[in-house]
Amino acid sequence: MDRNHRLSAALAGLVSAATPFLATSSSAGAQGTLTVPSSIQTTIGRVLPERSNAGAAYLQSGYSPNLIVEGDCQVRVIFFWESAGYRNSLGWFRYTQDQEASTVTILESGMLFPDVNQPGTLASGANVWLTDGVGAPRTFHAGDRIGFFIVADGWSTEPRVRAFVDGTPIPSATPATNKTIGRGCYTTLPSINPESTVGDGSKAQHVAMVRIPGVPGFLDGQELIVCGFEDLNRTVNSDDDFNDSVFLVQVTPMASIDETVIAEFIPTDIDGDGVSGFDDAFPTDPNRTYVQRIPAQGYSVIAFEDFYPAVGDQDYNDAVVAVAYTLVTNRQNHVKDLIGDFHLLARGASFEHAFGLNLHKLPNSVTGTVRMQRFFSGDAQPTSLEPFALVTQQPQGARIDGIFPSTQTAMPRAVPARPFANTWPGDPSVPAASARVWIEFDGVVATSLLGTSPYDPFLFVTSTSGVSADVHLPGYSSFADRSAGLPQERGSKAFLDSNGQPWALVVPTNWRFPLEGVPITRAYPGFANWRSSKGKQDKTWYATPTTESEKVSVPIDTLIPTRSWTLRGPADRF
Repeated sequence: MDRNHRLSAALAGLVSAATPFLATSSSAGAQGTLTVPSSIQTTIGRVLPERSNAGAAYLQSGYSPNLIVEGDCQVRVIFFWESAGYRNSLGWFRYTQDQEASTVTILESGMLFPDVNQPGTLASGANVWLTDGVGAPRTFHAGDRIGFFIVADGWSTEPRVRAFVDGTPIPSATPATNKTIGRGCYTTLPSINPESTVGDGSKAQHVAMVRIPGVPGFLDGQELIVCGFEDLNRTVNSDDDFNDSVFLVQVTPMASIDETVIAEFIPTDIDGDGVSGFDDAFPTDPNRTYVQRIPAQGYSVIAFEDFYPAVGDQDYNDAVVAVAYTLVTNRQNHVKDLIGDFHLLARGASFEHAFGLNLHKLPNSVTGTVRMQRFFSGDAQPTSLEPFALVTQQPQGARIDGIFPSTQTAMPRAVPARPFANTWPGDPSVPAASARVWIEFDGVVATSLLGTSPYDPFLFVTSTSGVSADVHLPGYSSFADRSAGLPQERGSKAFLDSNGQPWALVVPTNWRFPLEGVPITRAYPGFANWRSSKGKQDKTWYATPTTESEKVSVPIDTLIPTRSWTLRGPADRF
C-alpha cells in the first residue's frame, strides 16, 4: 500500500458521522497513471500559458467552472501539471445554490490529491474517480452540482487539511472562513471565495474551466474539461495565469452535464480578425479581441482637496474615489469599449461636489453611447439609467458629468452632527457609493486618443459662497464654464499651487487616506520630500503611513462593498 493509499484509508477511518462532509480521497497510484497525449498537452499550454494572464473568454460571467449534472454520470479527475510555490491540496464538493437568496450550502466534500506536489508526490496522469463513502466510483444524478477547491499550501501549513476531519467543512460556505483555511481555500464558486467581499467580486474567480476536443485512442476520444486553479489571492499578488494546479475532468457520459455553461476552446479564427483560440476573448466579434484591466489588480485612488484656489487643510479627503478601467480592444489594440468602475470612498467636506470624467484628447469625429449605473451608499439595488450619446466638446474631448452628481447625496453623513463620511476619527464607517460607466464607441479609437489612465477625472466644487470650480489632477486644463475670476489652468503647472502642491493626487490601491484635519505631510512623512523633489525621491511615500493609526483611514478594501451590477458589457460578459 503506497503513501497516498495509506493516507486515504486513514482519513476514511477518521471521519466522524457528525462531520458535514465525506473524506473520499482515493489513491492516484491505485488507478494507474495515464499518458496524456502531446496534442492535449499543447492545447493546455495554449489555454493556460505560464505566468501569462488567462484568456478572458473563459473567465466571463456567462460561464460557470462547475459541473451542473442533468443525468446519471461518473466523474474522474486526471492530474496534469502544477507550477505552484505552495504544496496545495485539491478536492471536490457537492453543493446547492439559491440564486435568489445568494446562498450556497455545501452538502459534502472530498479530498482528491492532499499533496499536489510534482514530481515529489504526483506524476502527470495520476487519476482518481470521485467516490462514495465506501470508495466506489460515485454516480451523480440530475440536479447535483459539483465544484472543486484548492487549499493554498494546505499540505504544508494545515494539519486539519491533511486530516480533513476537525469539524470545519472544507470548503466553507462563508468567504471569511475560507480565507483562514491554509493560505486561503479557493473554489469554483466565486461567491464563497475570500475576494468576494472586496469591490464587485470580479477577482473572486479562481478557476478557468474549458472544454477541449478529445483525441482518438485516449479515453475513447471523449471530449475533456481542462481546469486550471489560481492559488494566490487575486486582490494582492496573483499572476492570474490559472495554472498553479491543472487537471482534466472526464465526465462519463459528457452529455450528462450542462456543457453550455463551460467555455469551449475554439482553435480556429471564426470572426476573421486574425486571432484564434482563447487568445481572442470575443471569438465571434471582429471588432473585439482583447480585454485589459487598468490597474491589473485593485484600484487607483484619486484624492481631492476642494478649497481651490486656496490651499486648504491639505488632508486630501474632501472626496476620495477609487477607480478601475476595463478596455476592450481589437487586434490592433484600438479601443471599442471603455468601462470605468468608480467607488466614492470618503467625503470630508462641507462643500457640495459633482464627480465626472473628461476624455480630453478625443476629437469631435468620435461618437458612441454612454451607459451609466449607480449605487448610493447603502443601496442594495442599482439605479437604471437610459443610455445617452457621447458628445465631444469644442475644440475636442468628451466630458461626462455627473458620475456622482452630488457627493452629499451619494454618501450621506455618517453622523448627523458632522458633514463627513469615513473621515472623522471614531465615526462608524459607511459603504462606498459606486458607479459604473460603459462607453461604447461606434467605431474604434486609438489608445493614444484616450490618454493615460486614470485619464482626467475631475471634481466640480460648489462652495458655500456659490463659486463653482473644477479641480483636476496636475497638468490638465480647467473648463471654460467655471466661475468668473478663477484662473484658467493650462500647461504642466496646471493645478499646482505656488509650492508645487497639487489639489488632486492619484495613488495606488489600498492607500489609507488622511483623516479629517490631518495634513498629508503628517499622515505620510515621505510626502514632503516627494513633493519638493518633484517626484524624484520618496517615490513610494504612499506605502508608509504614520504609525499613529488614528491619523489615517482603514484600508479602502474594507469600504468597497460587493456590487451586483446589471450593467454589463458586450454579450453580458465583462
